[in-house]
Amino acid sequence: MPYCMLRDPSWFKETSLYIDELHAKGHDTCPASFFLSNAMIANRSLSALNSSAAEGGHSVLNRIKKSFSYMSEDHANRYLWLAVRAMNRTEEAKRLGKEQANRERRTFNLASEEVDAGVALQL
Repeated sequence: MPYCMLRDPSWFKETSLYIDELHAKGHDTCPASFFLSNAMIANRSLSALNSSAAEGGHSVLNRIKKSFSYMSEDHANRYLWLAVRAMNRTEEAKRLGKEQANRERRTFNLASEEVDAGVALQL
């Protein structure tokens, strides 16, 4: 049983924990029910999950973890929150794609023209 379930079962009672497909090969002693590939067979809605998405998060954490040793707990929590938020915004920007970026660029250009026109009217 995972440590979090033993430590605080009431907090994690609605949590499902799975071993992603990338790391499943090394887990010989883990029950088959922990493998995401087996859970996907039983529950088709899990097939939409990106089982390697956490790897991107781990790369962010690896870059900032050395800084944590020099911070108070409160400061480290805030720093981590900002890092995760920045990572999520980056992923969201990628997901929205070029269409959204182009739309925002057009909006910015229109706003710039309005500001220029406003300045010209004030003169």
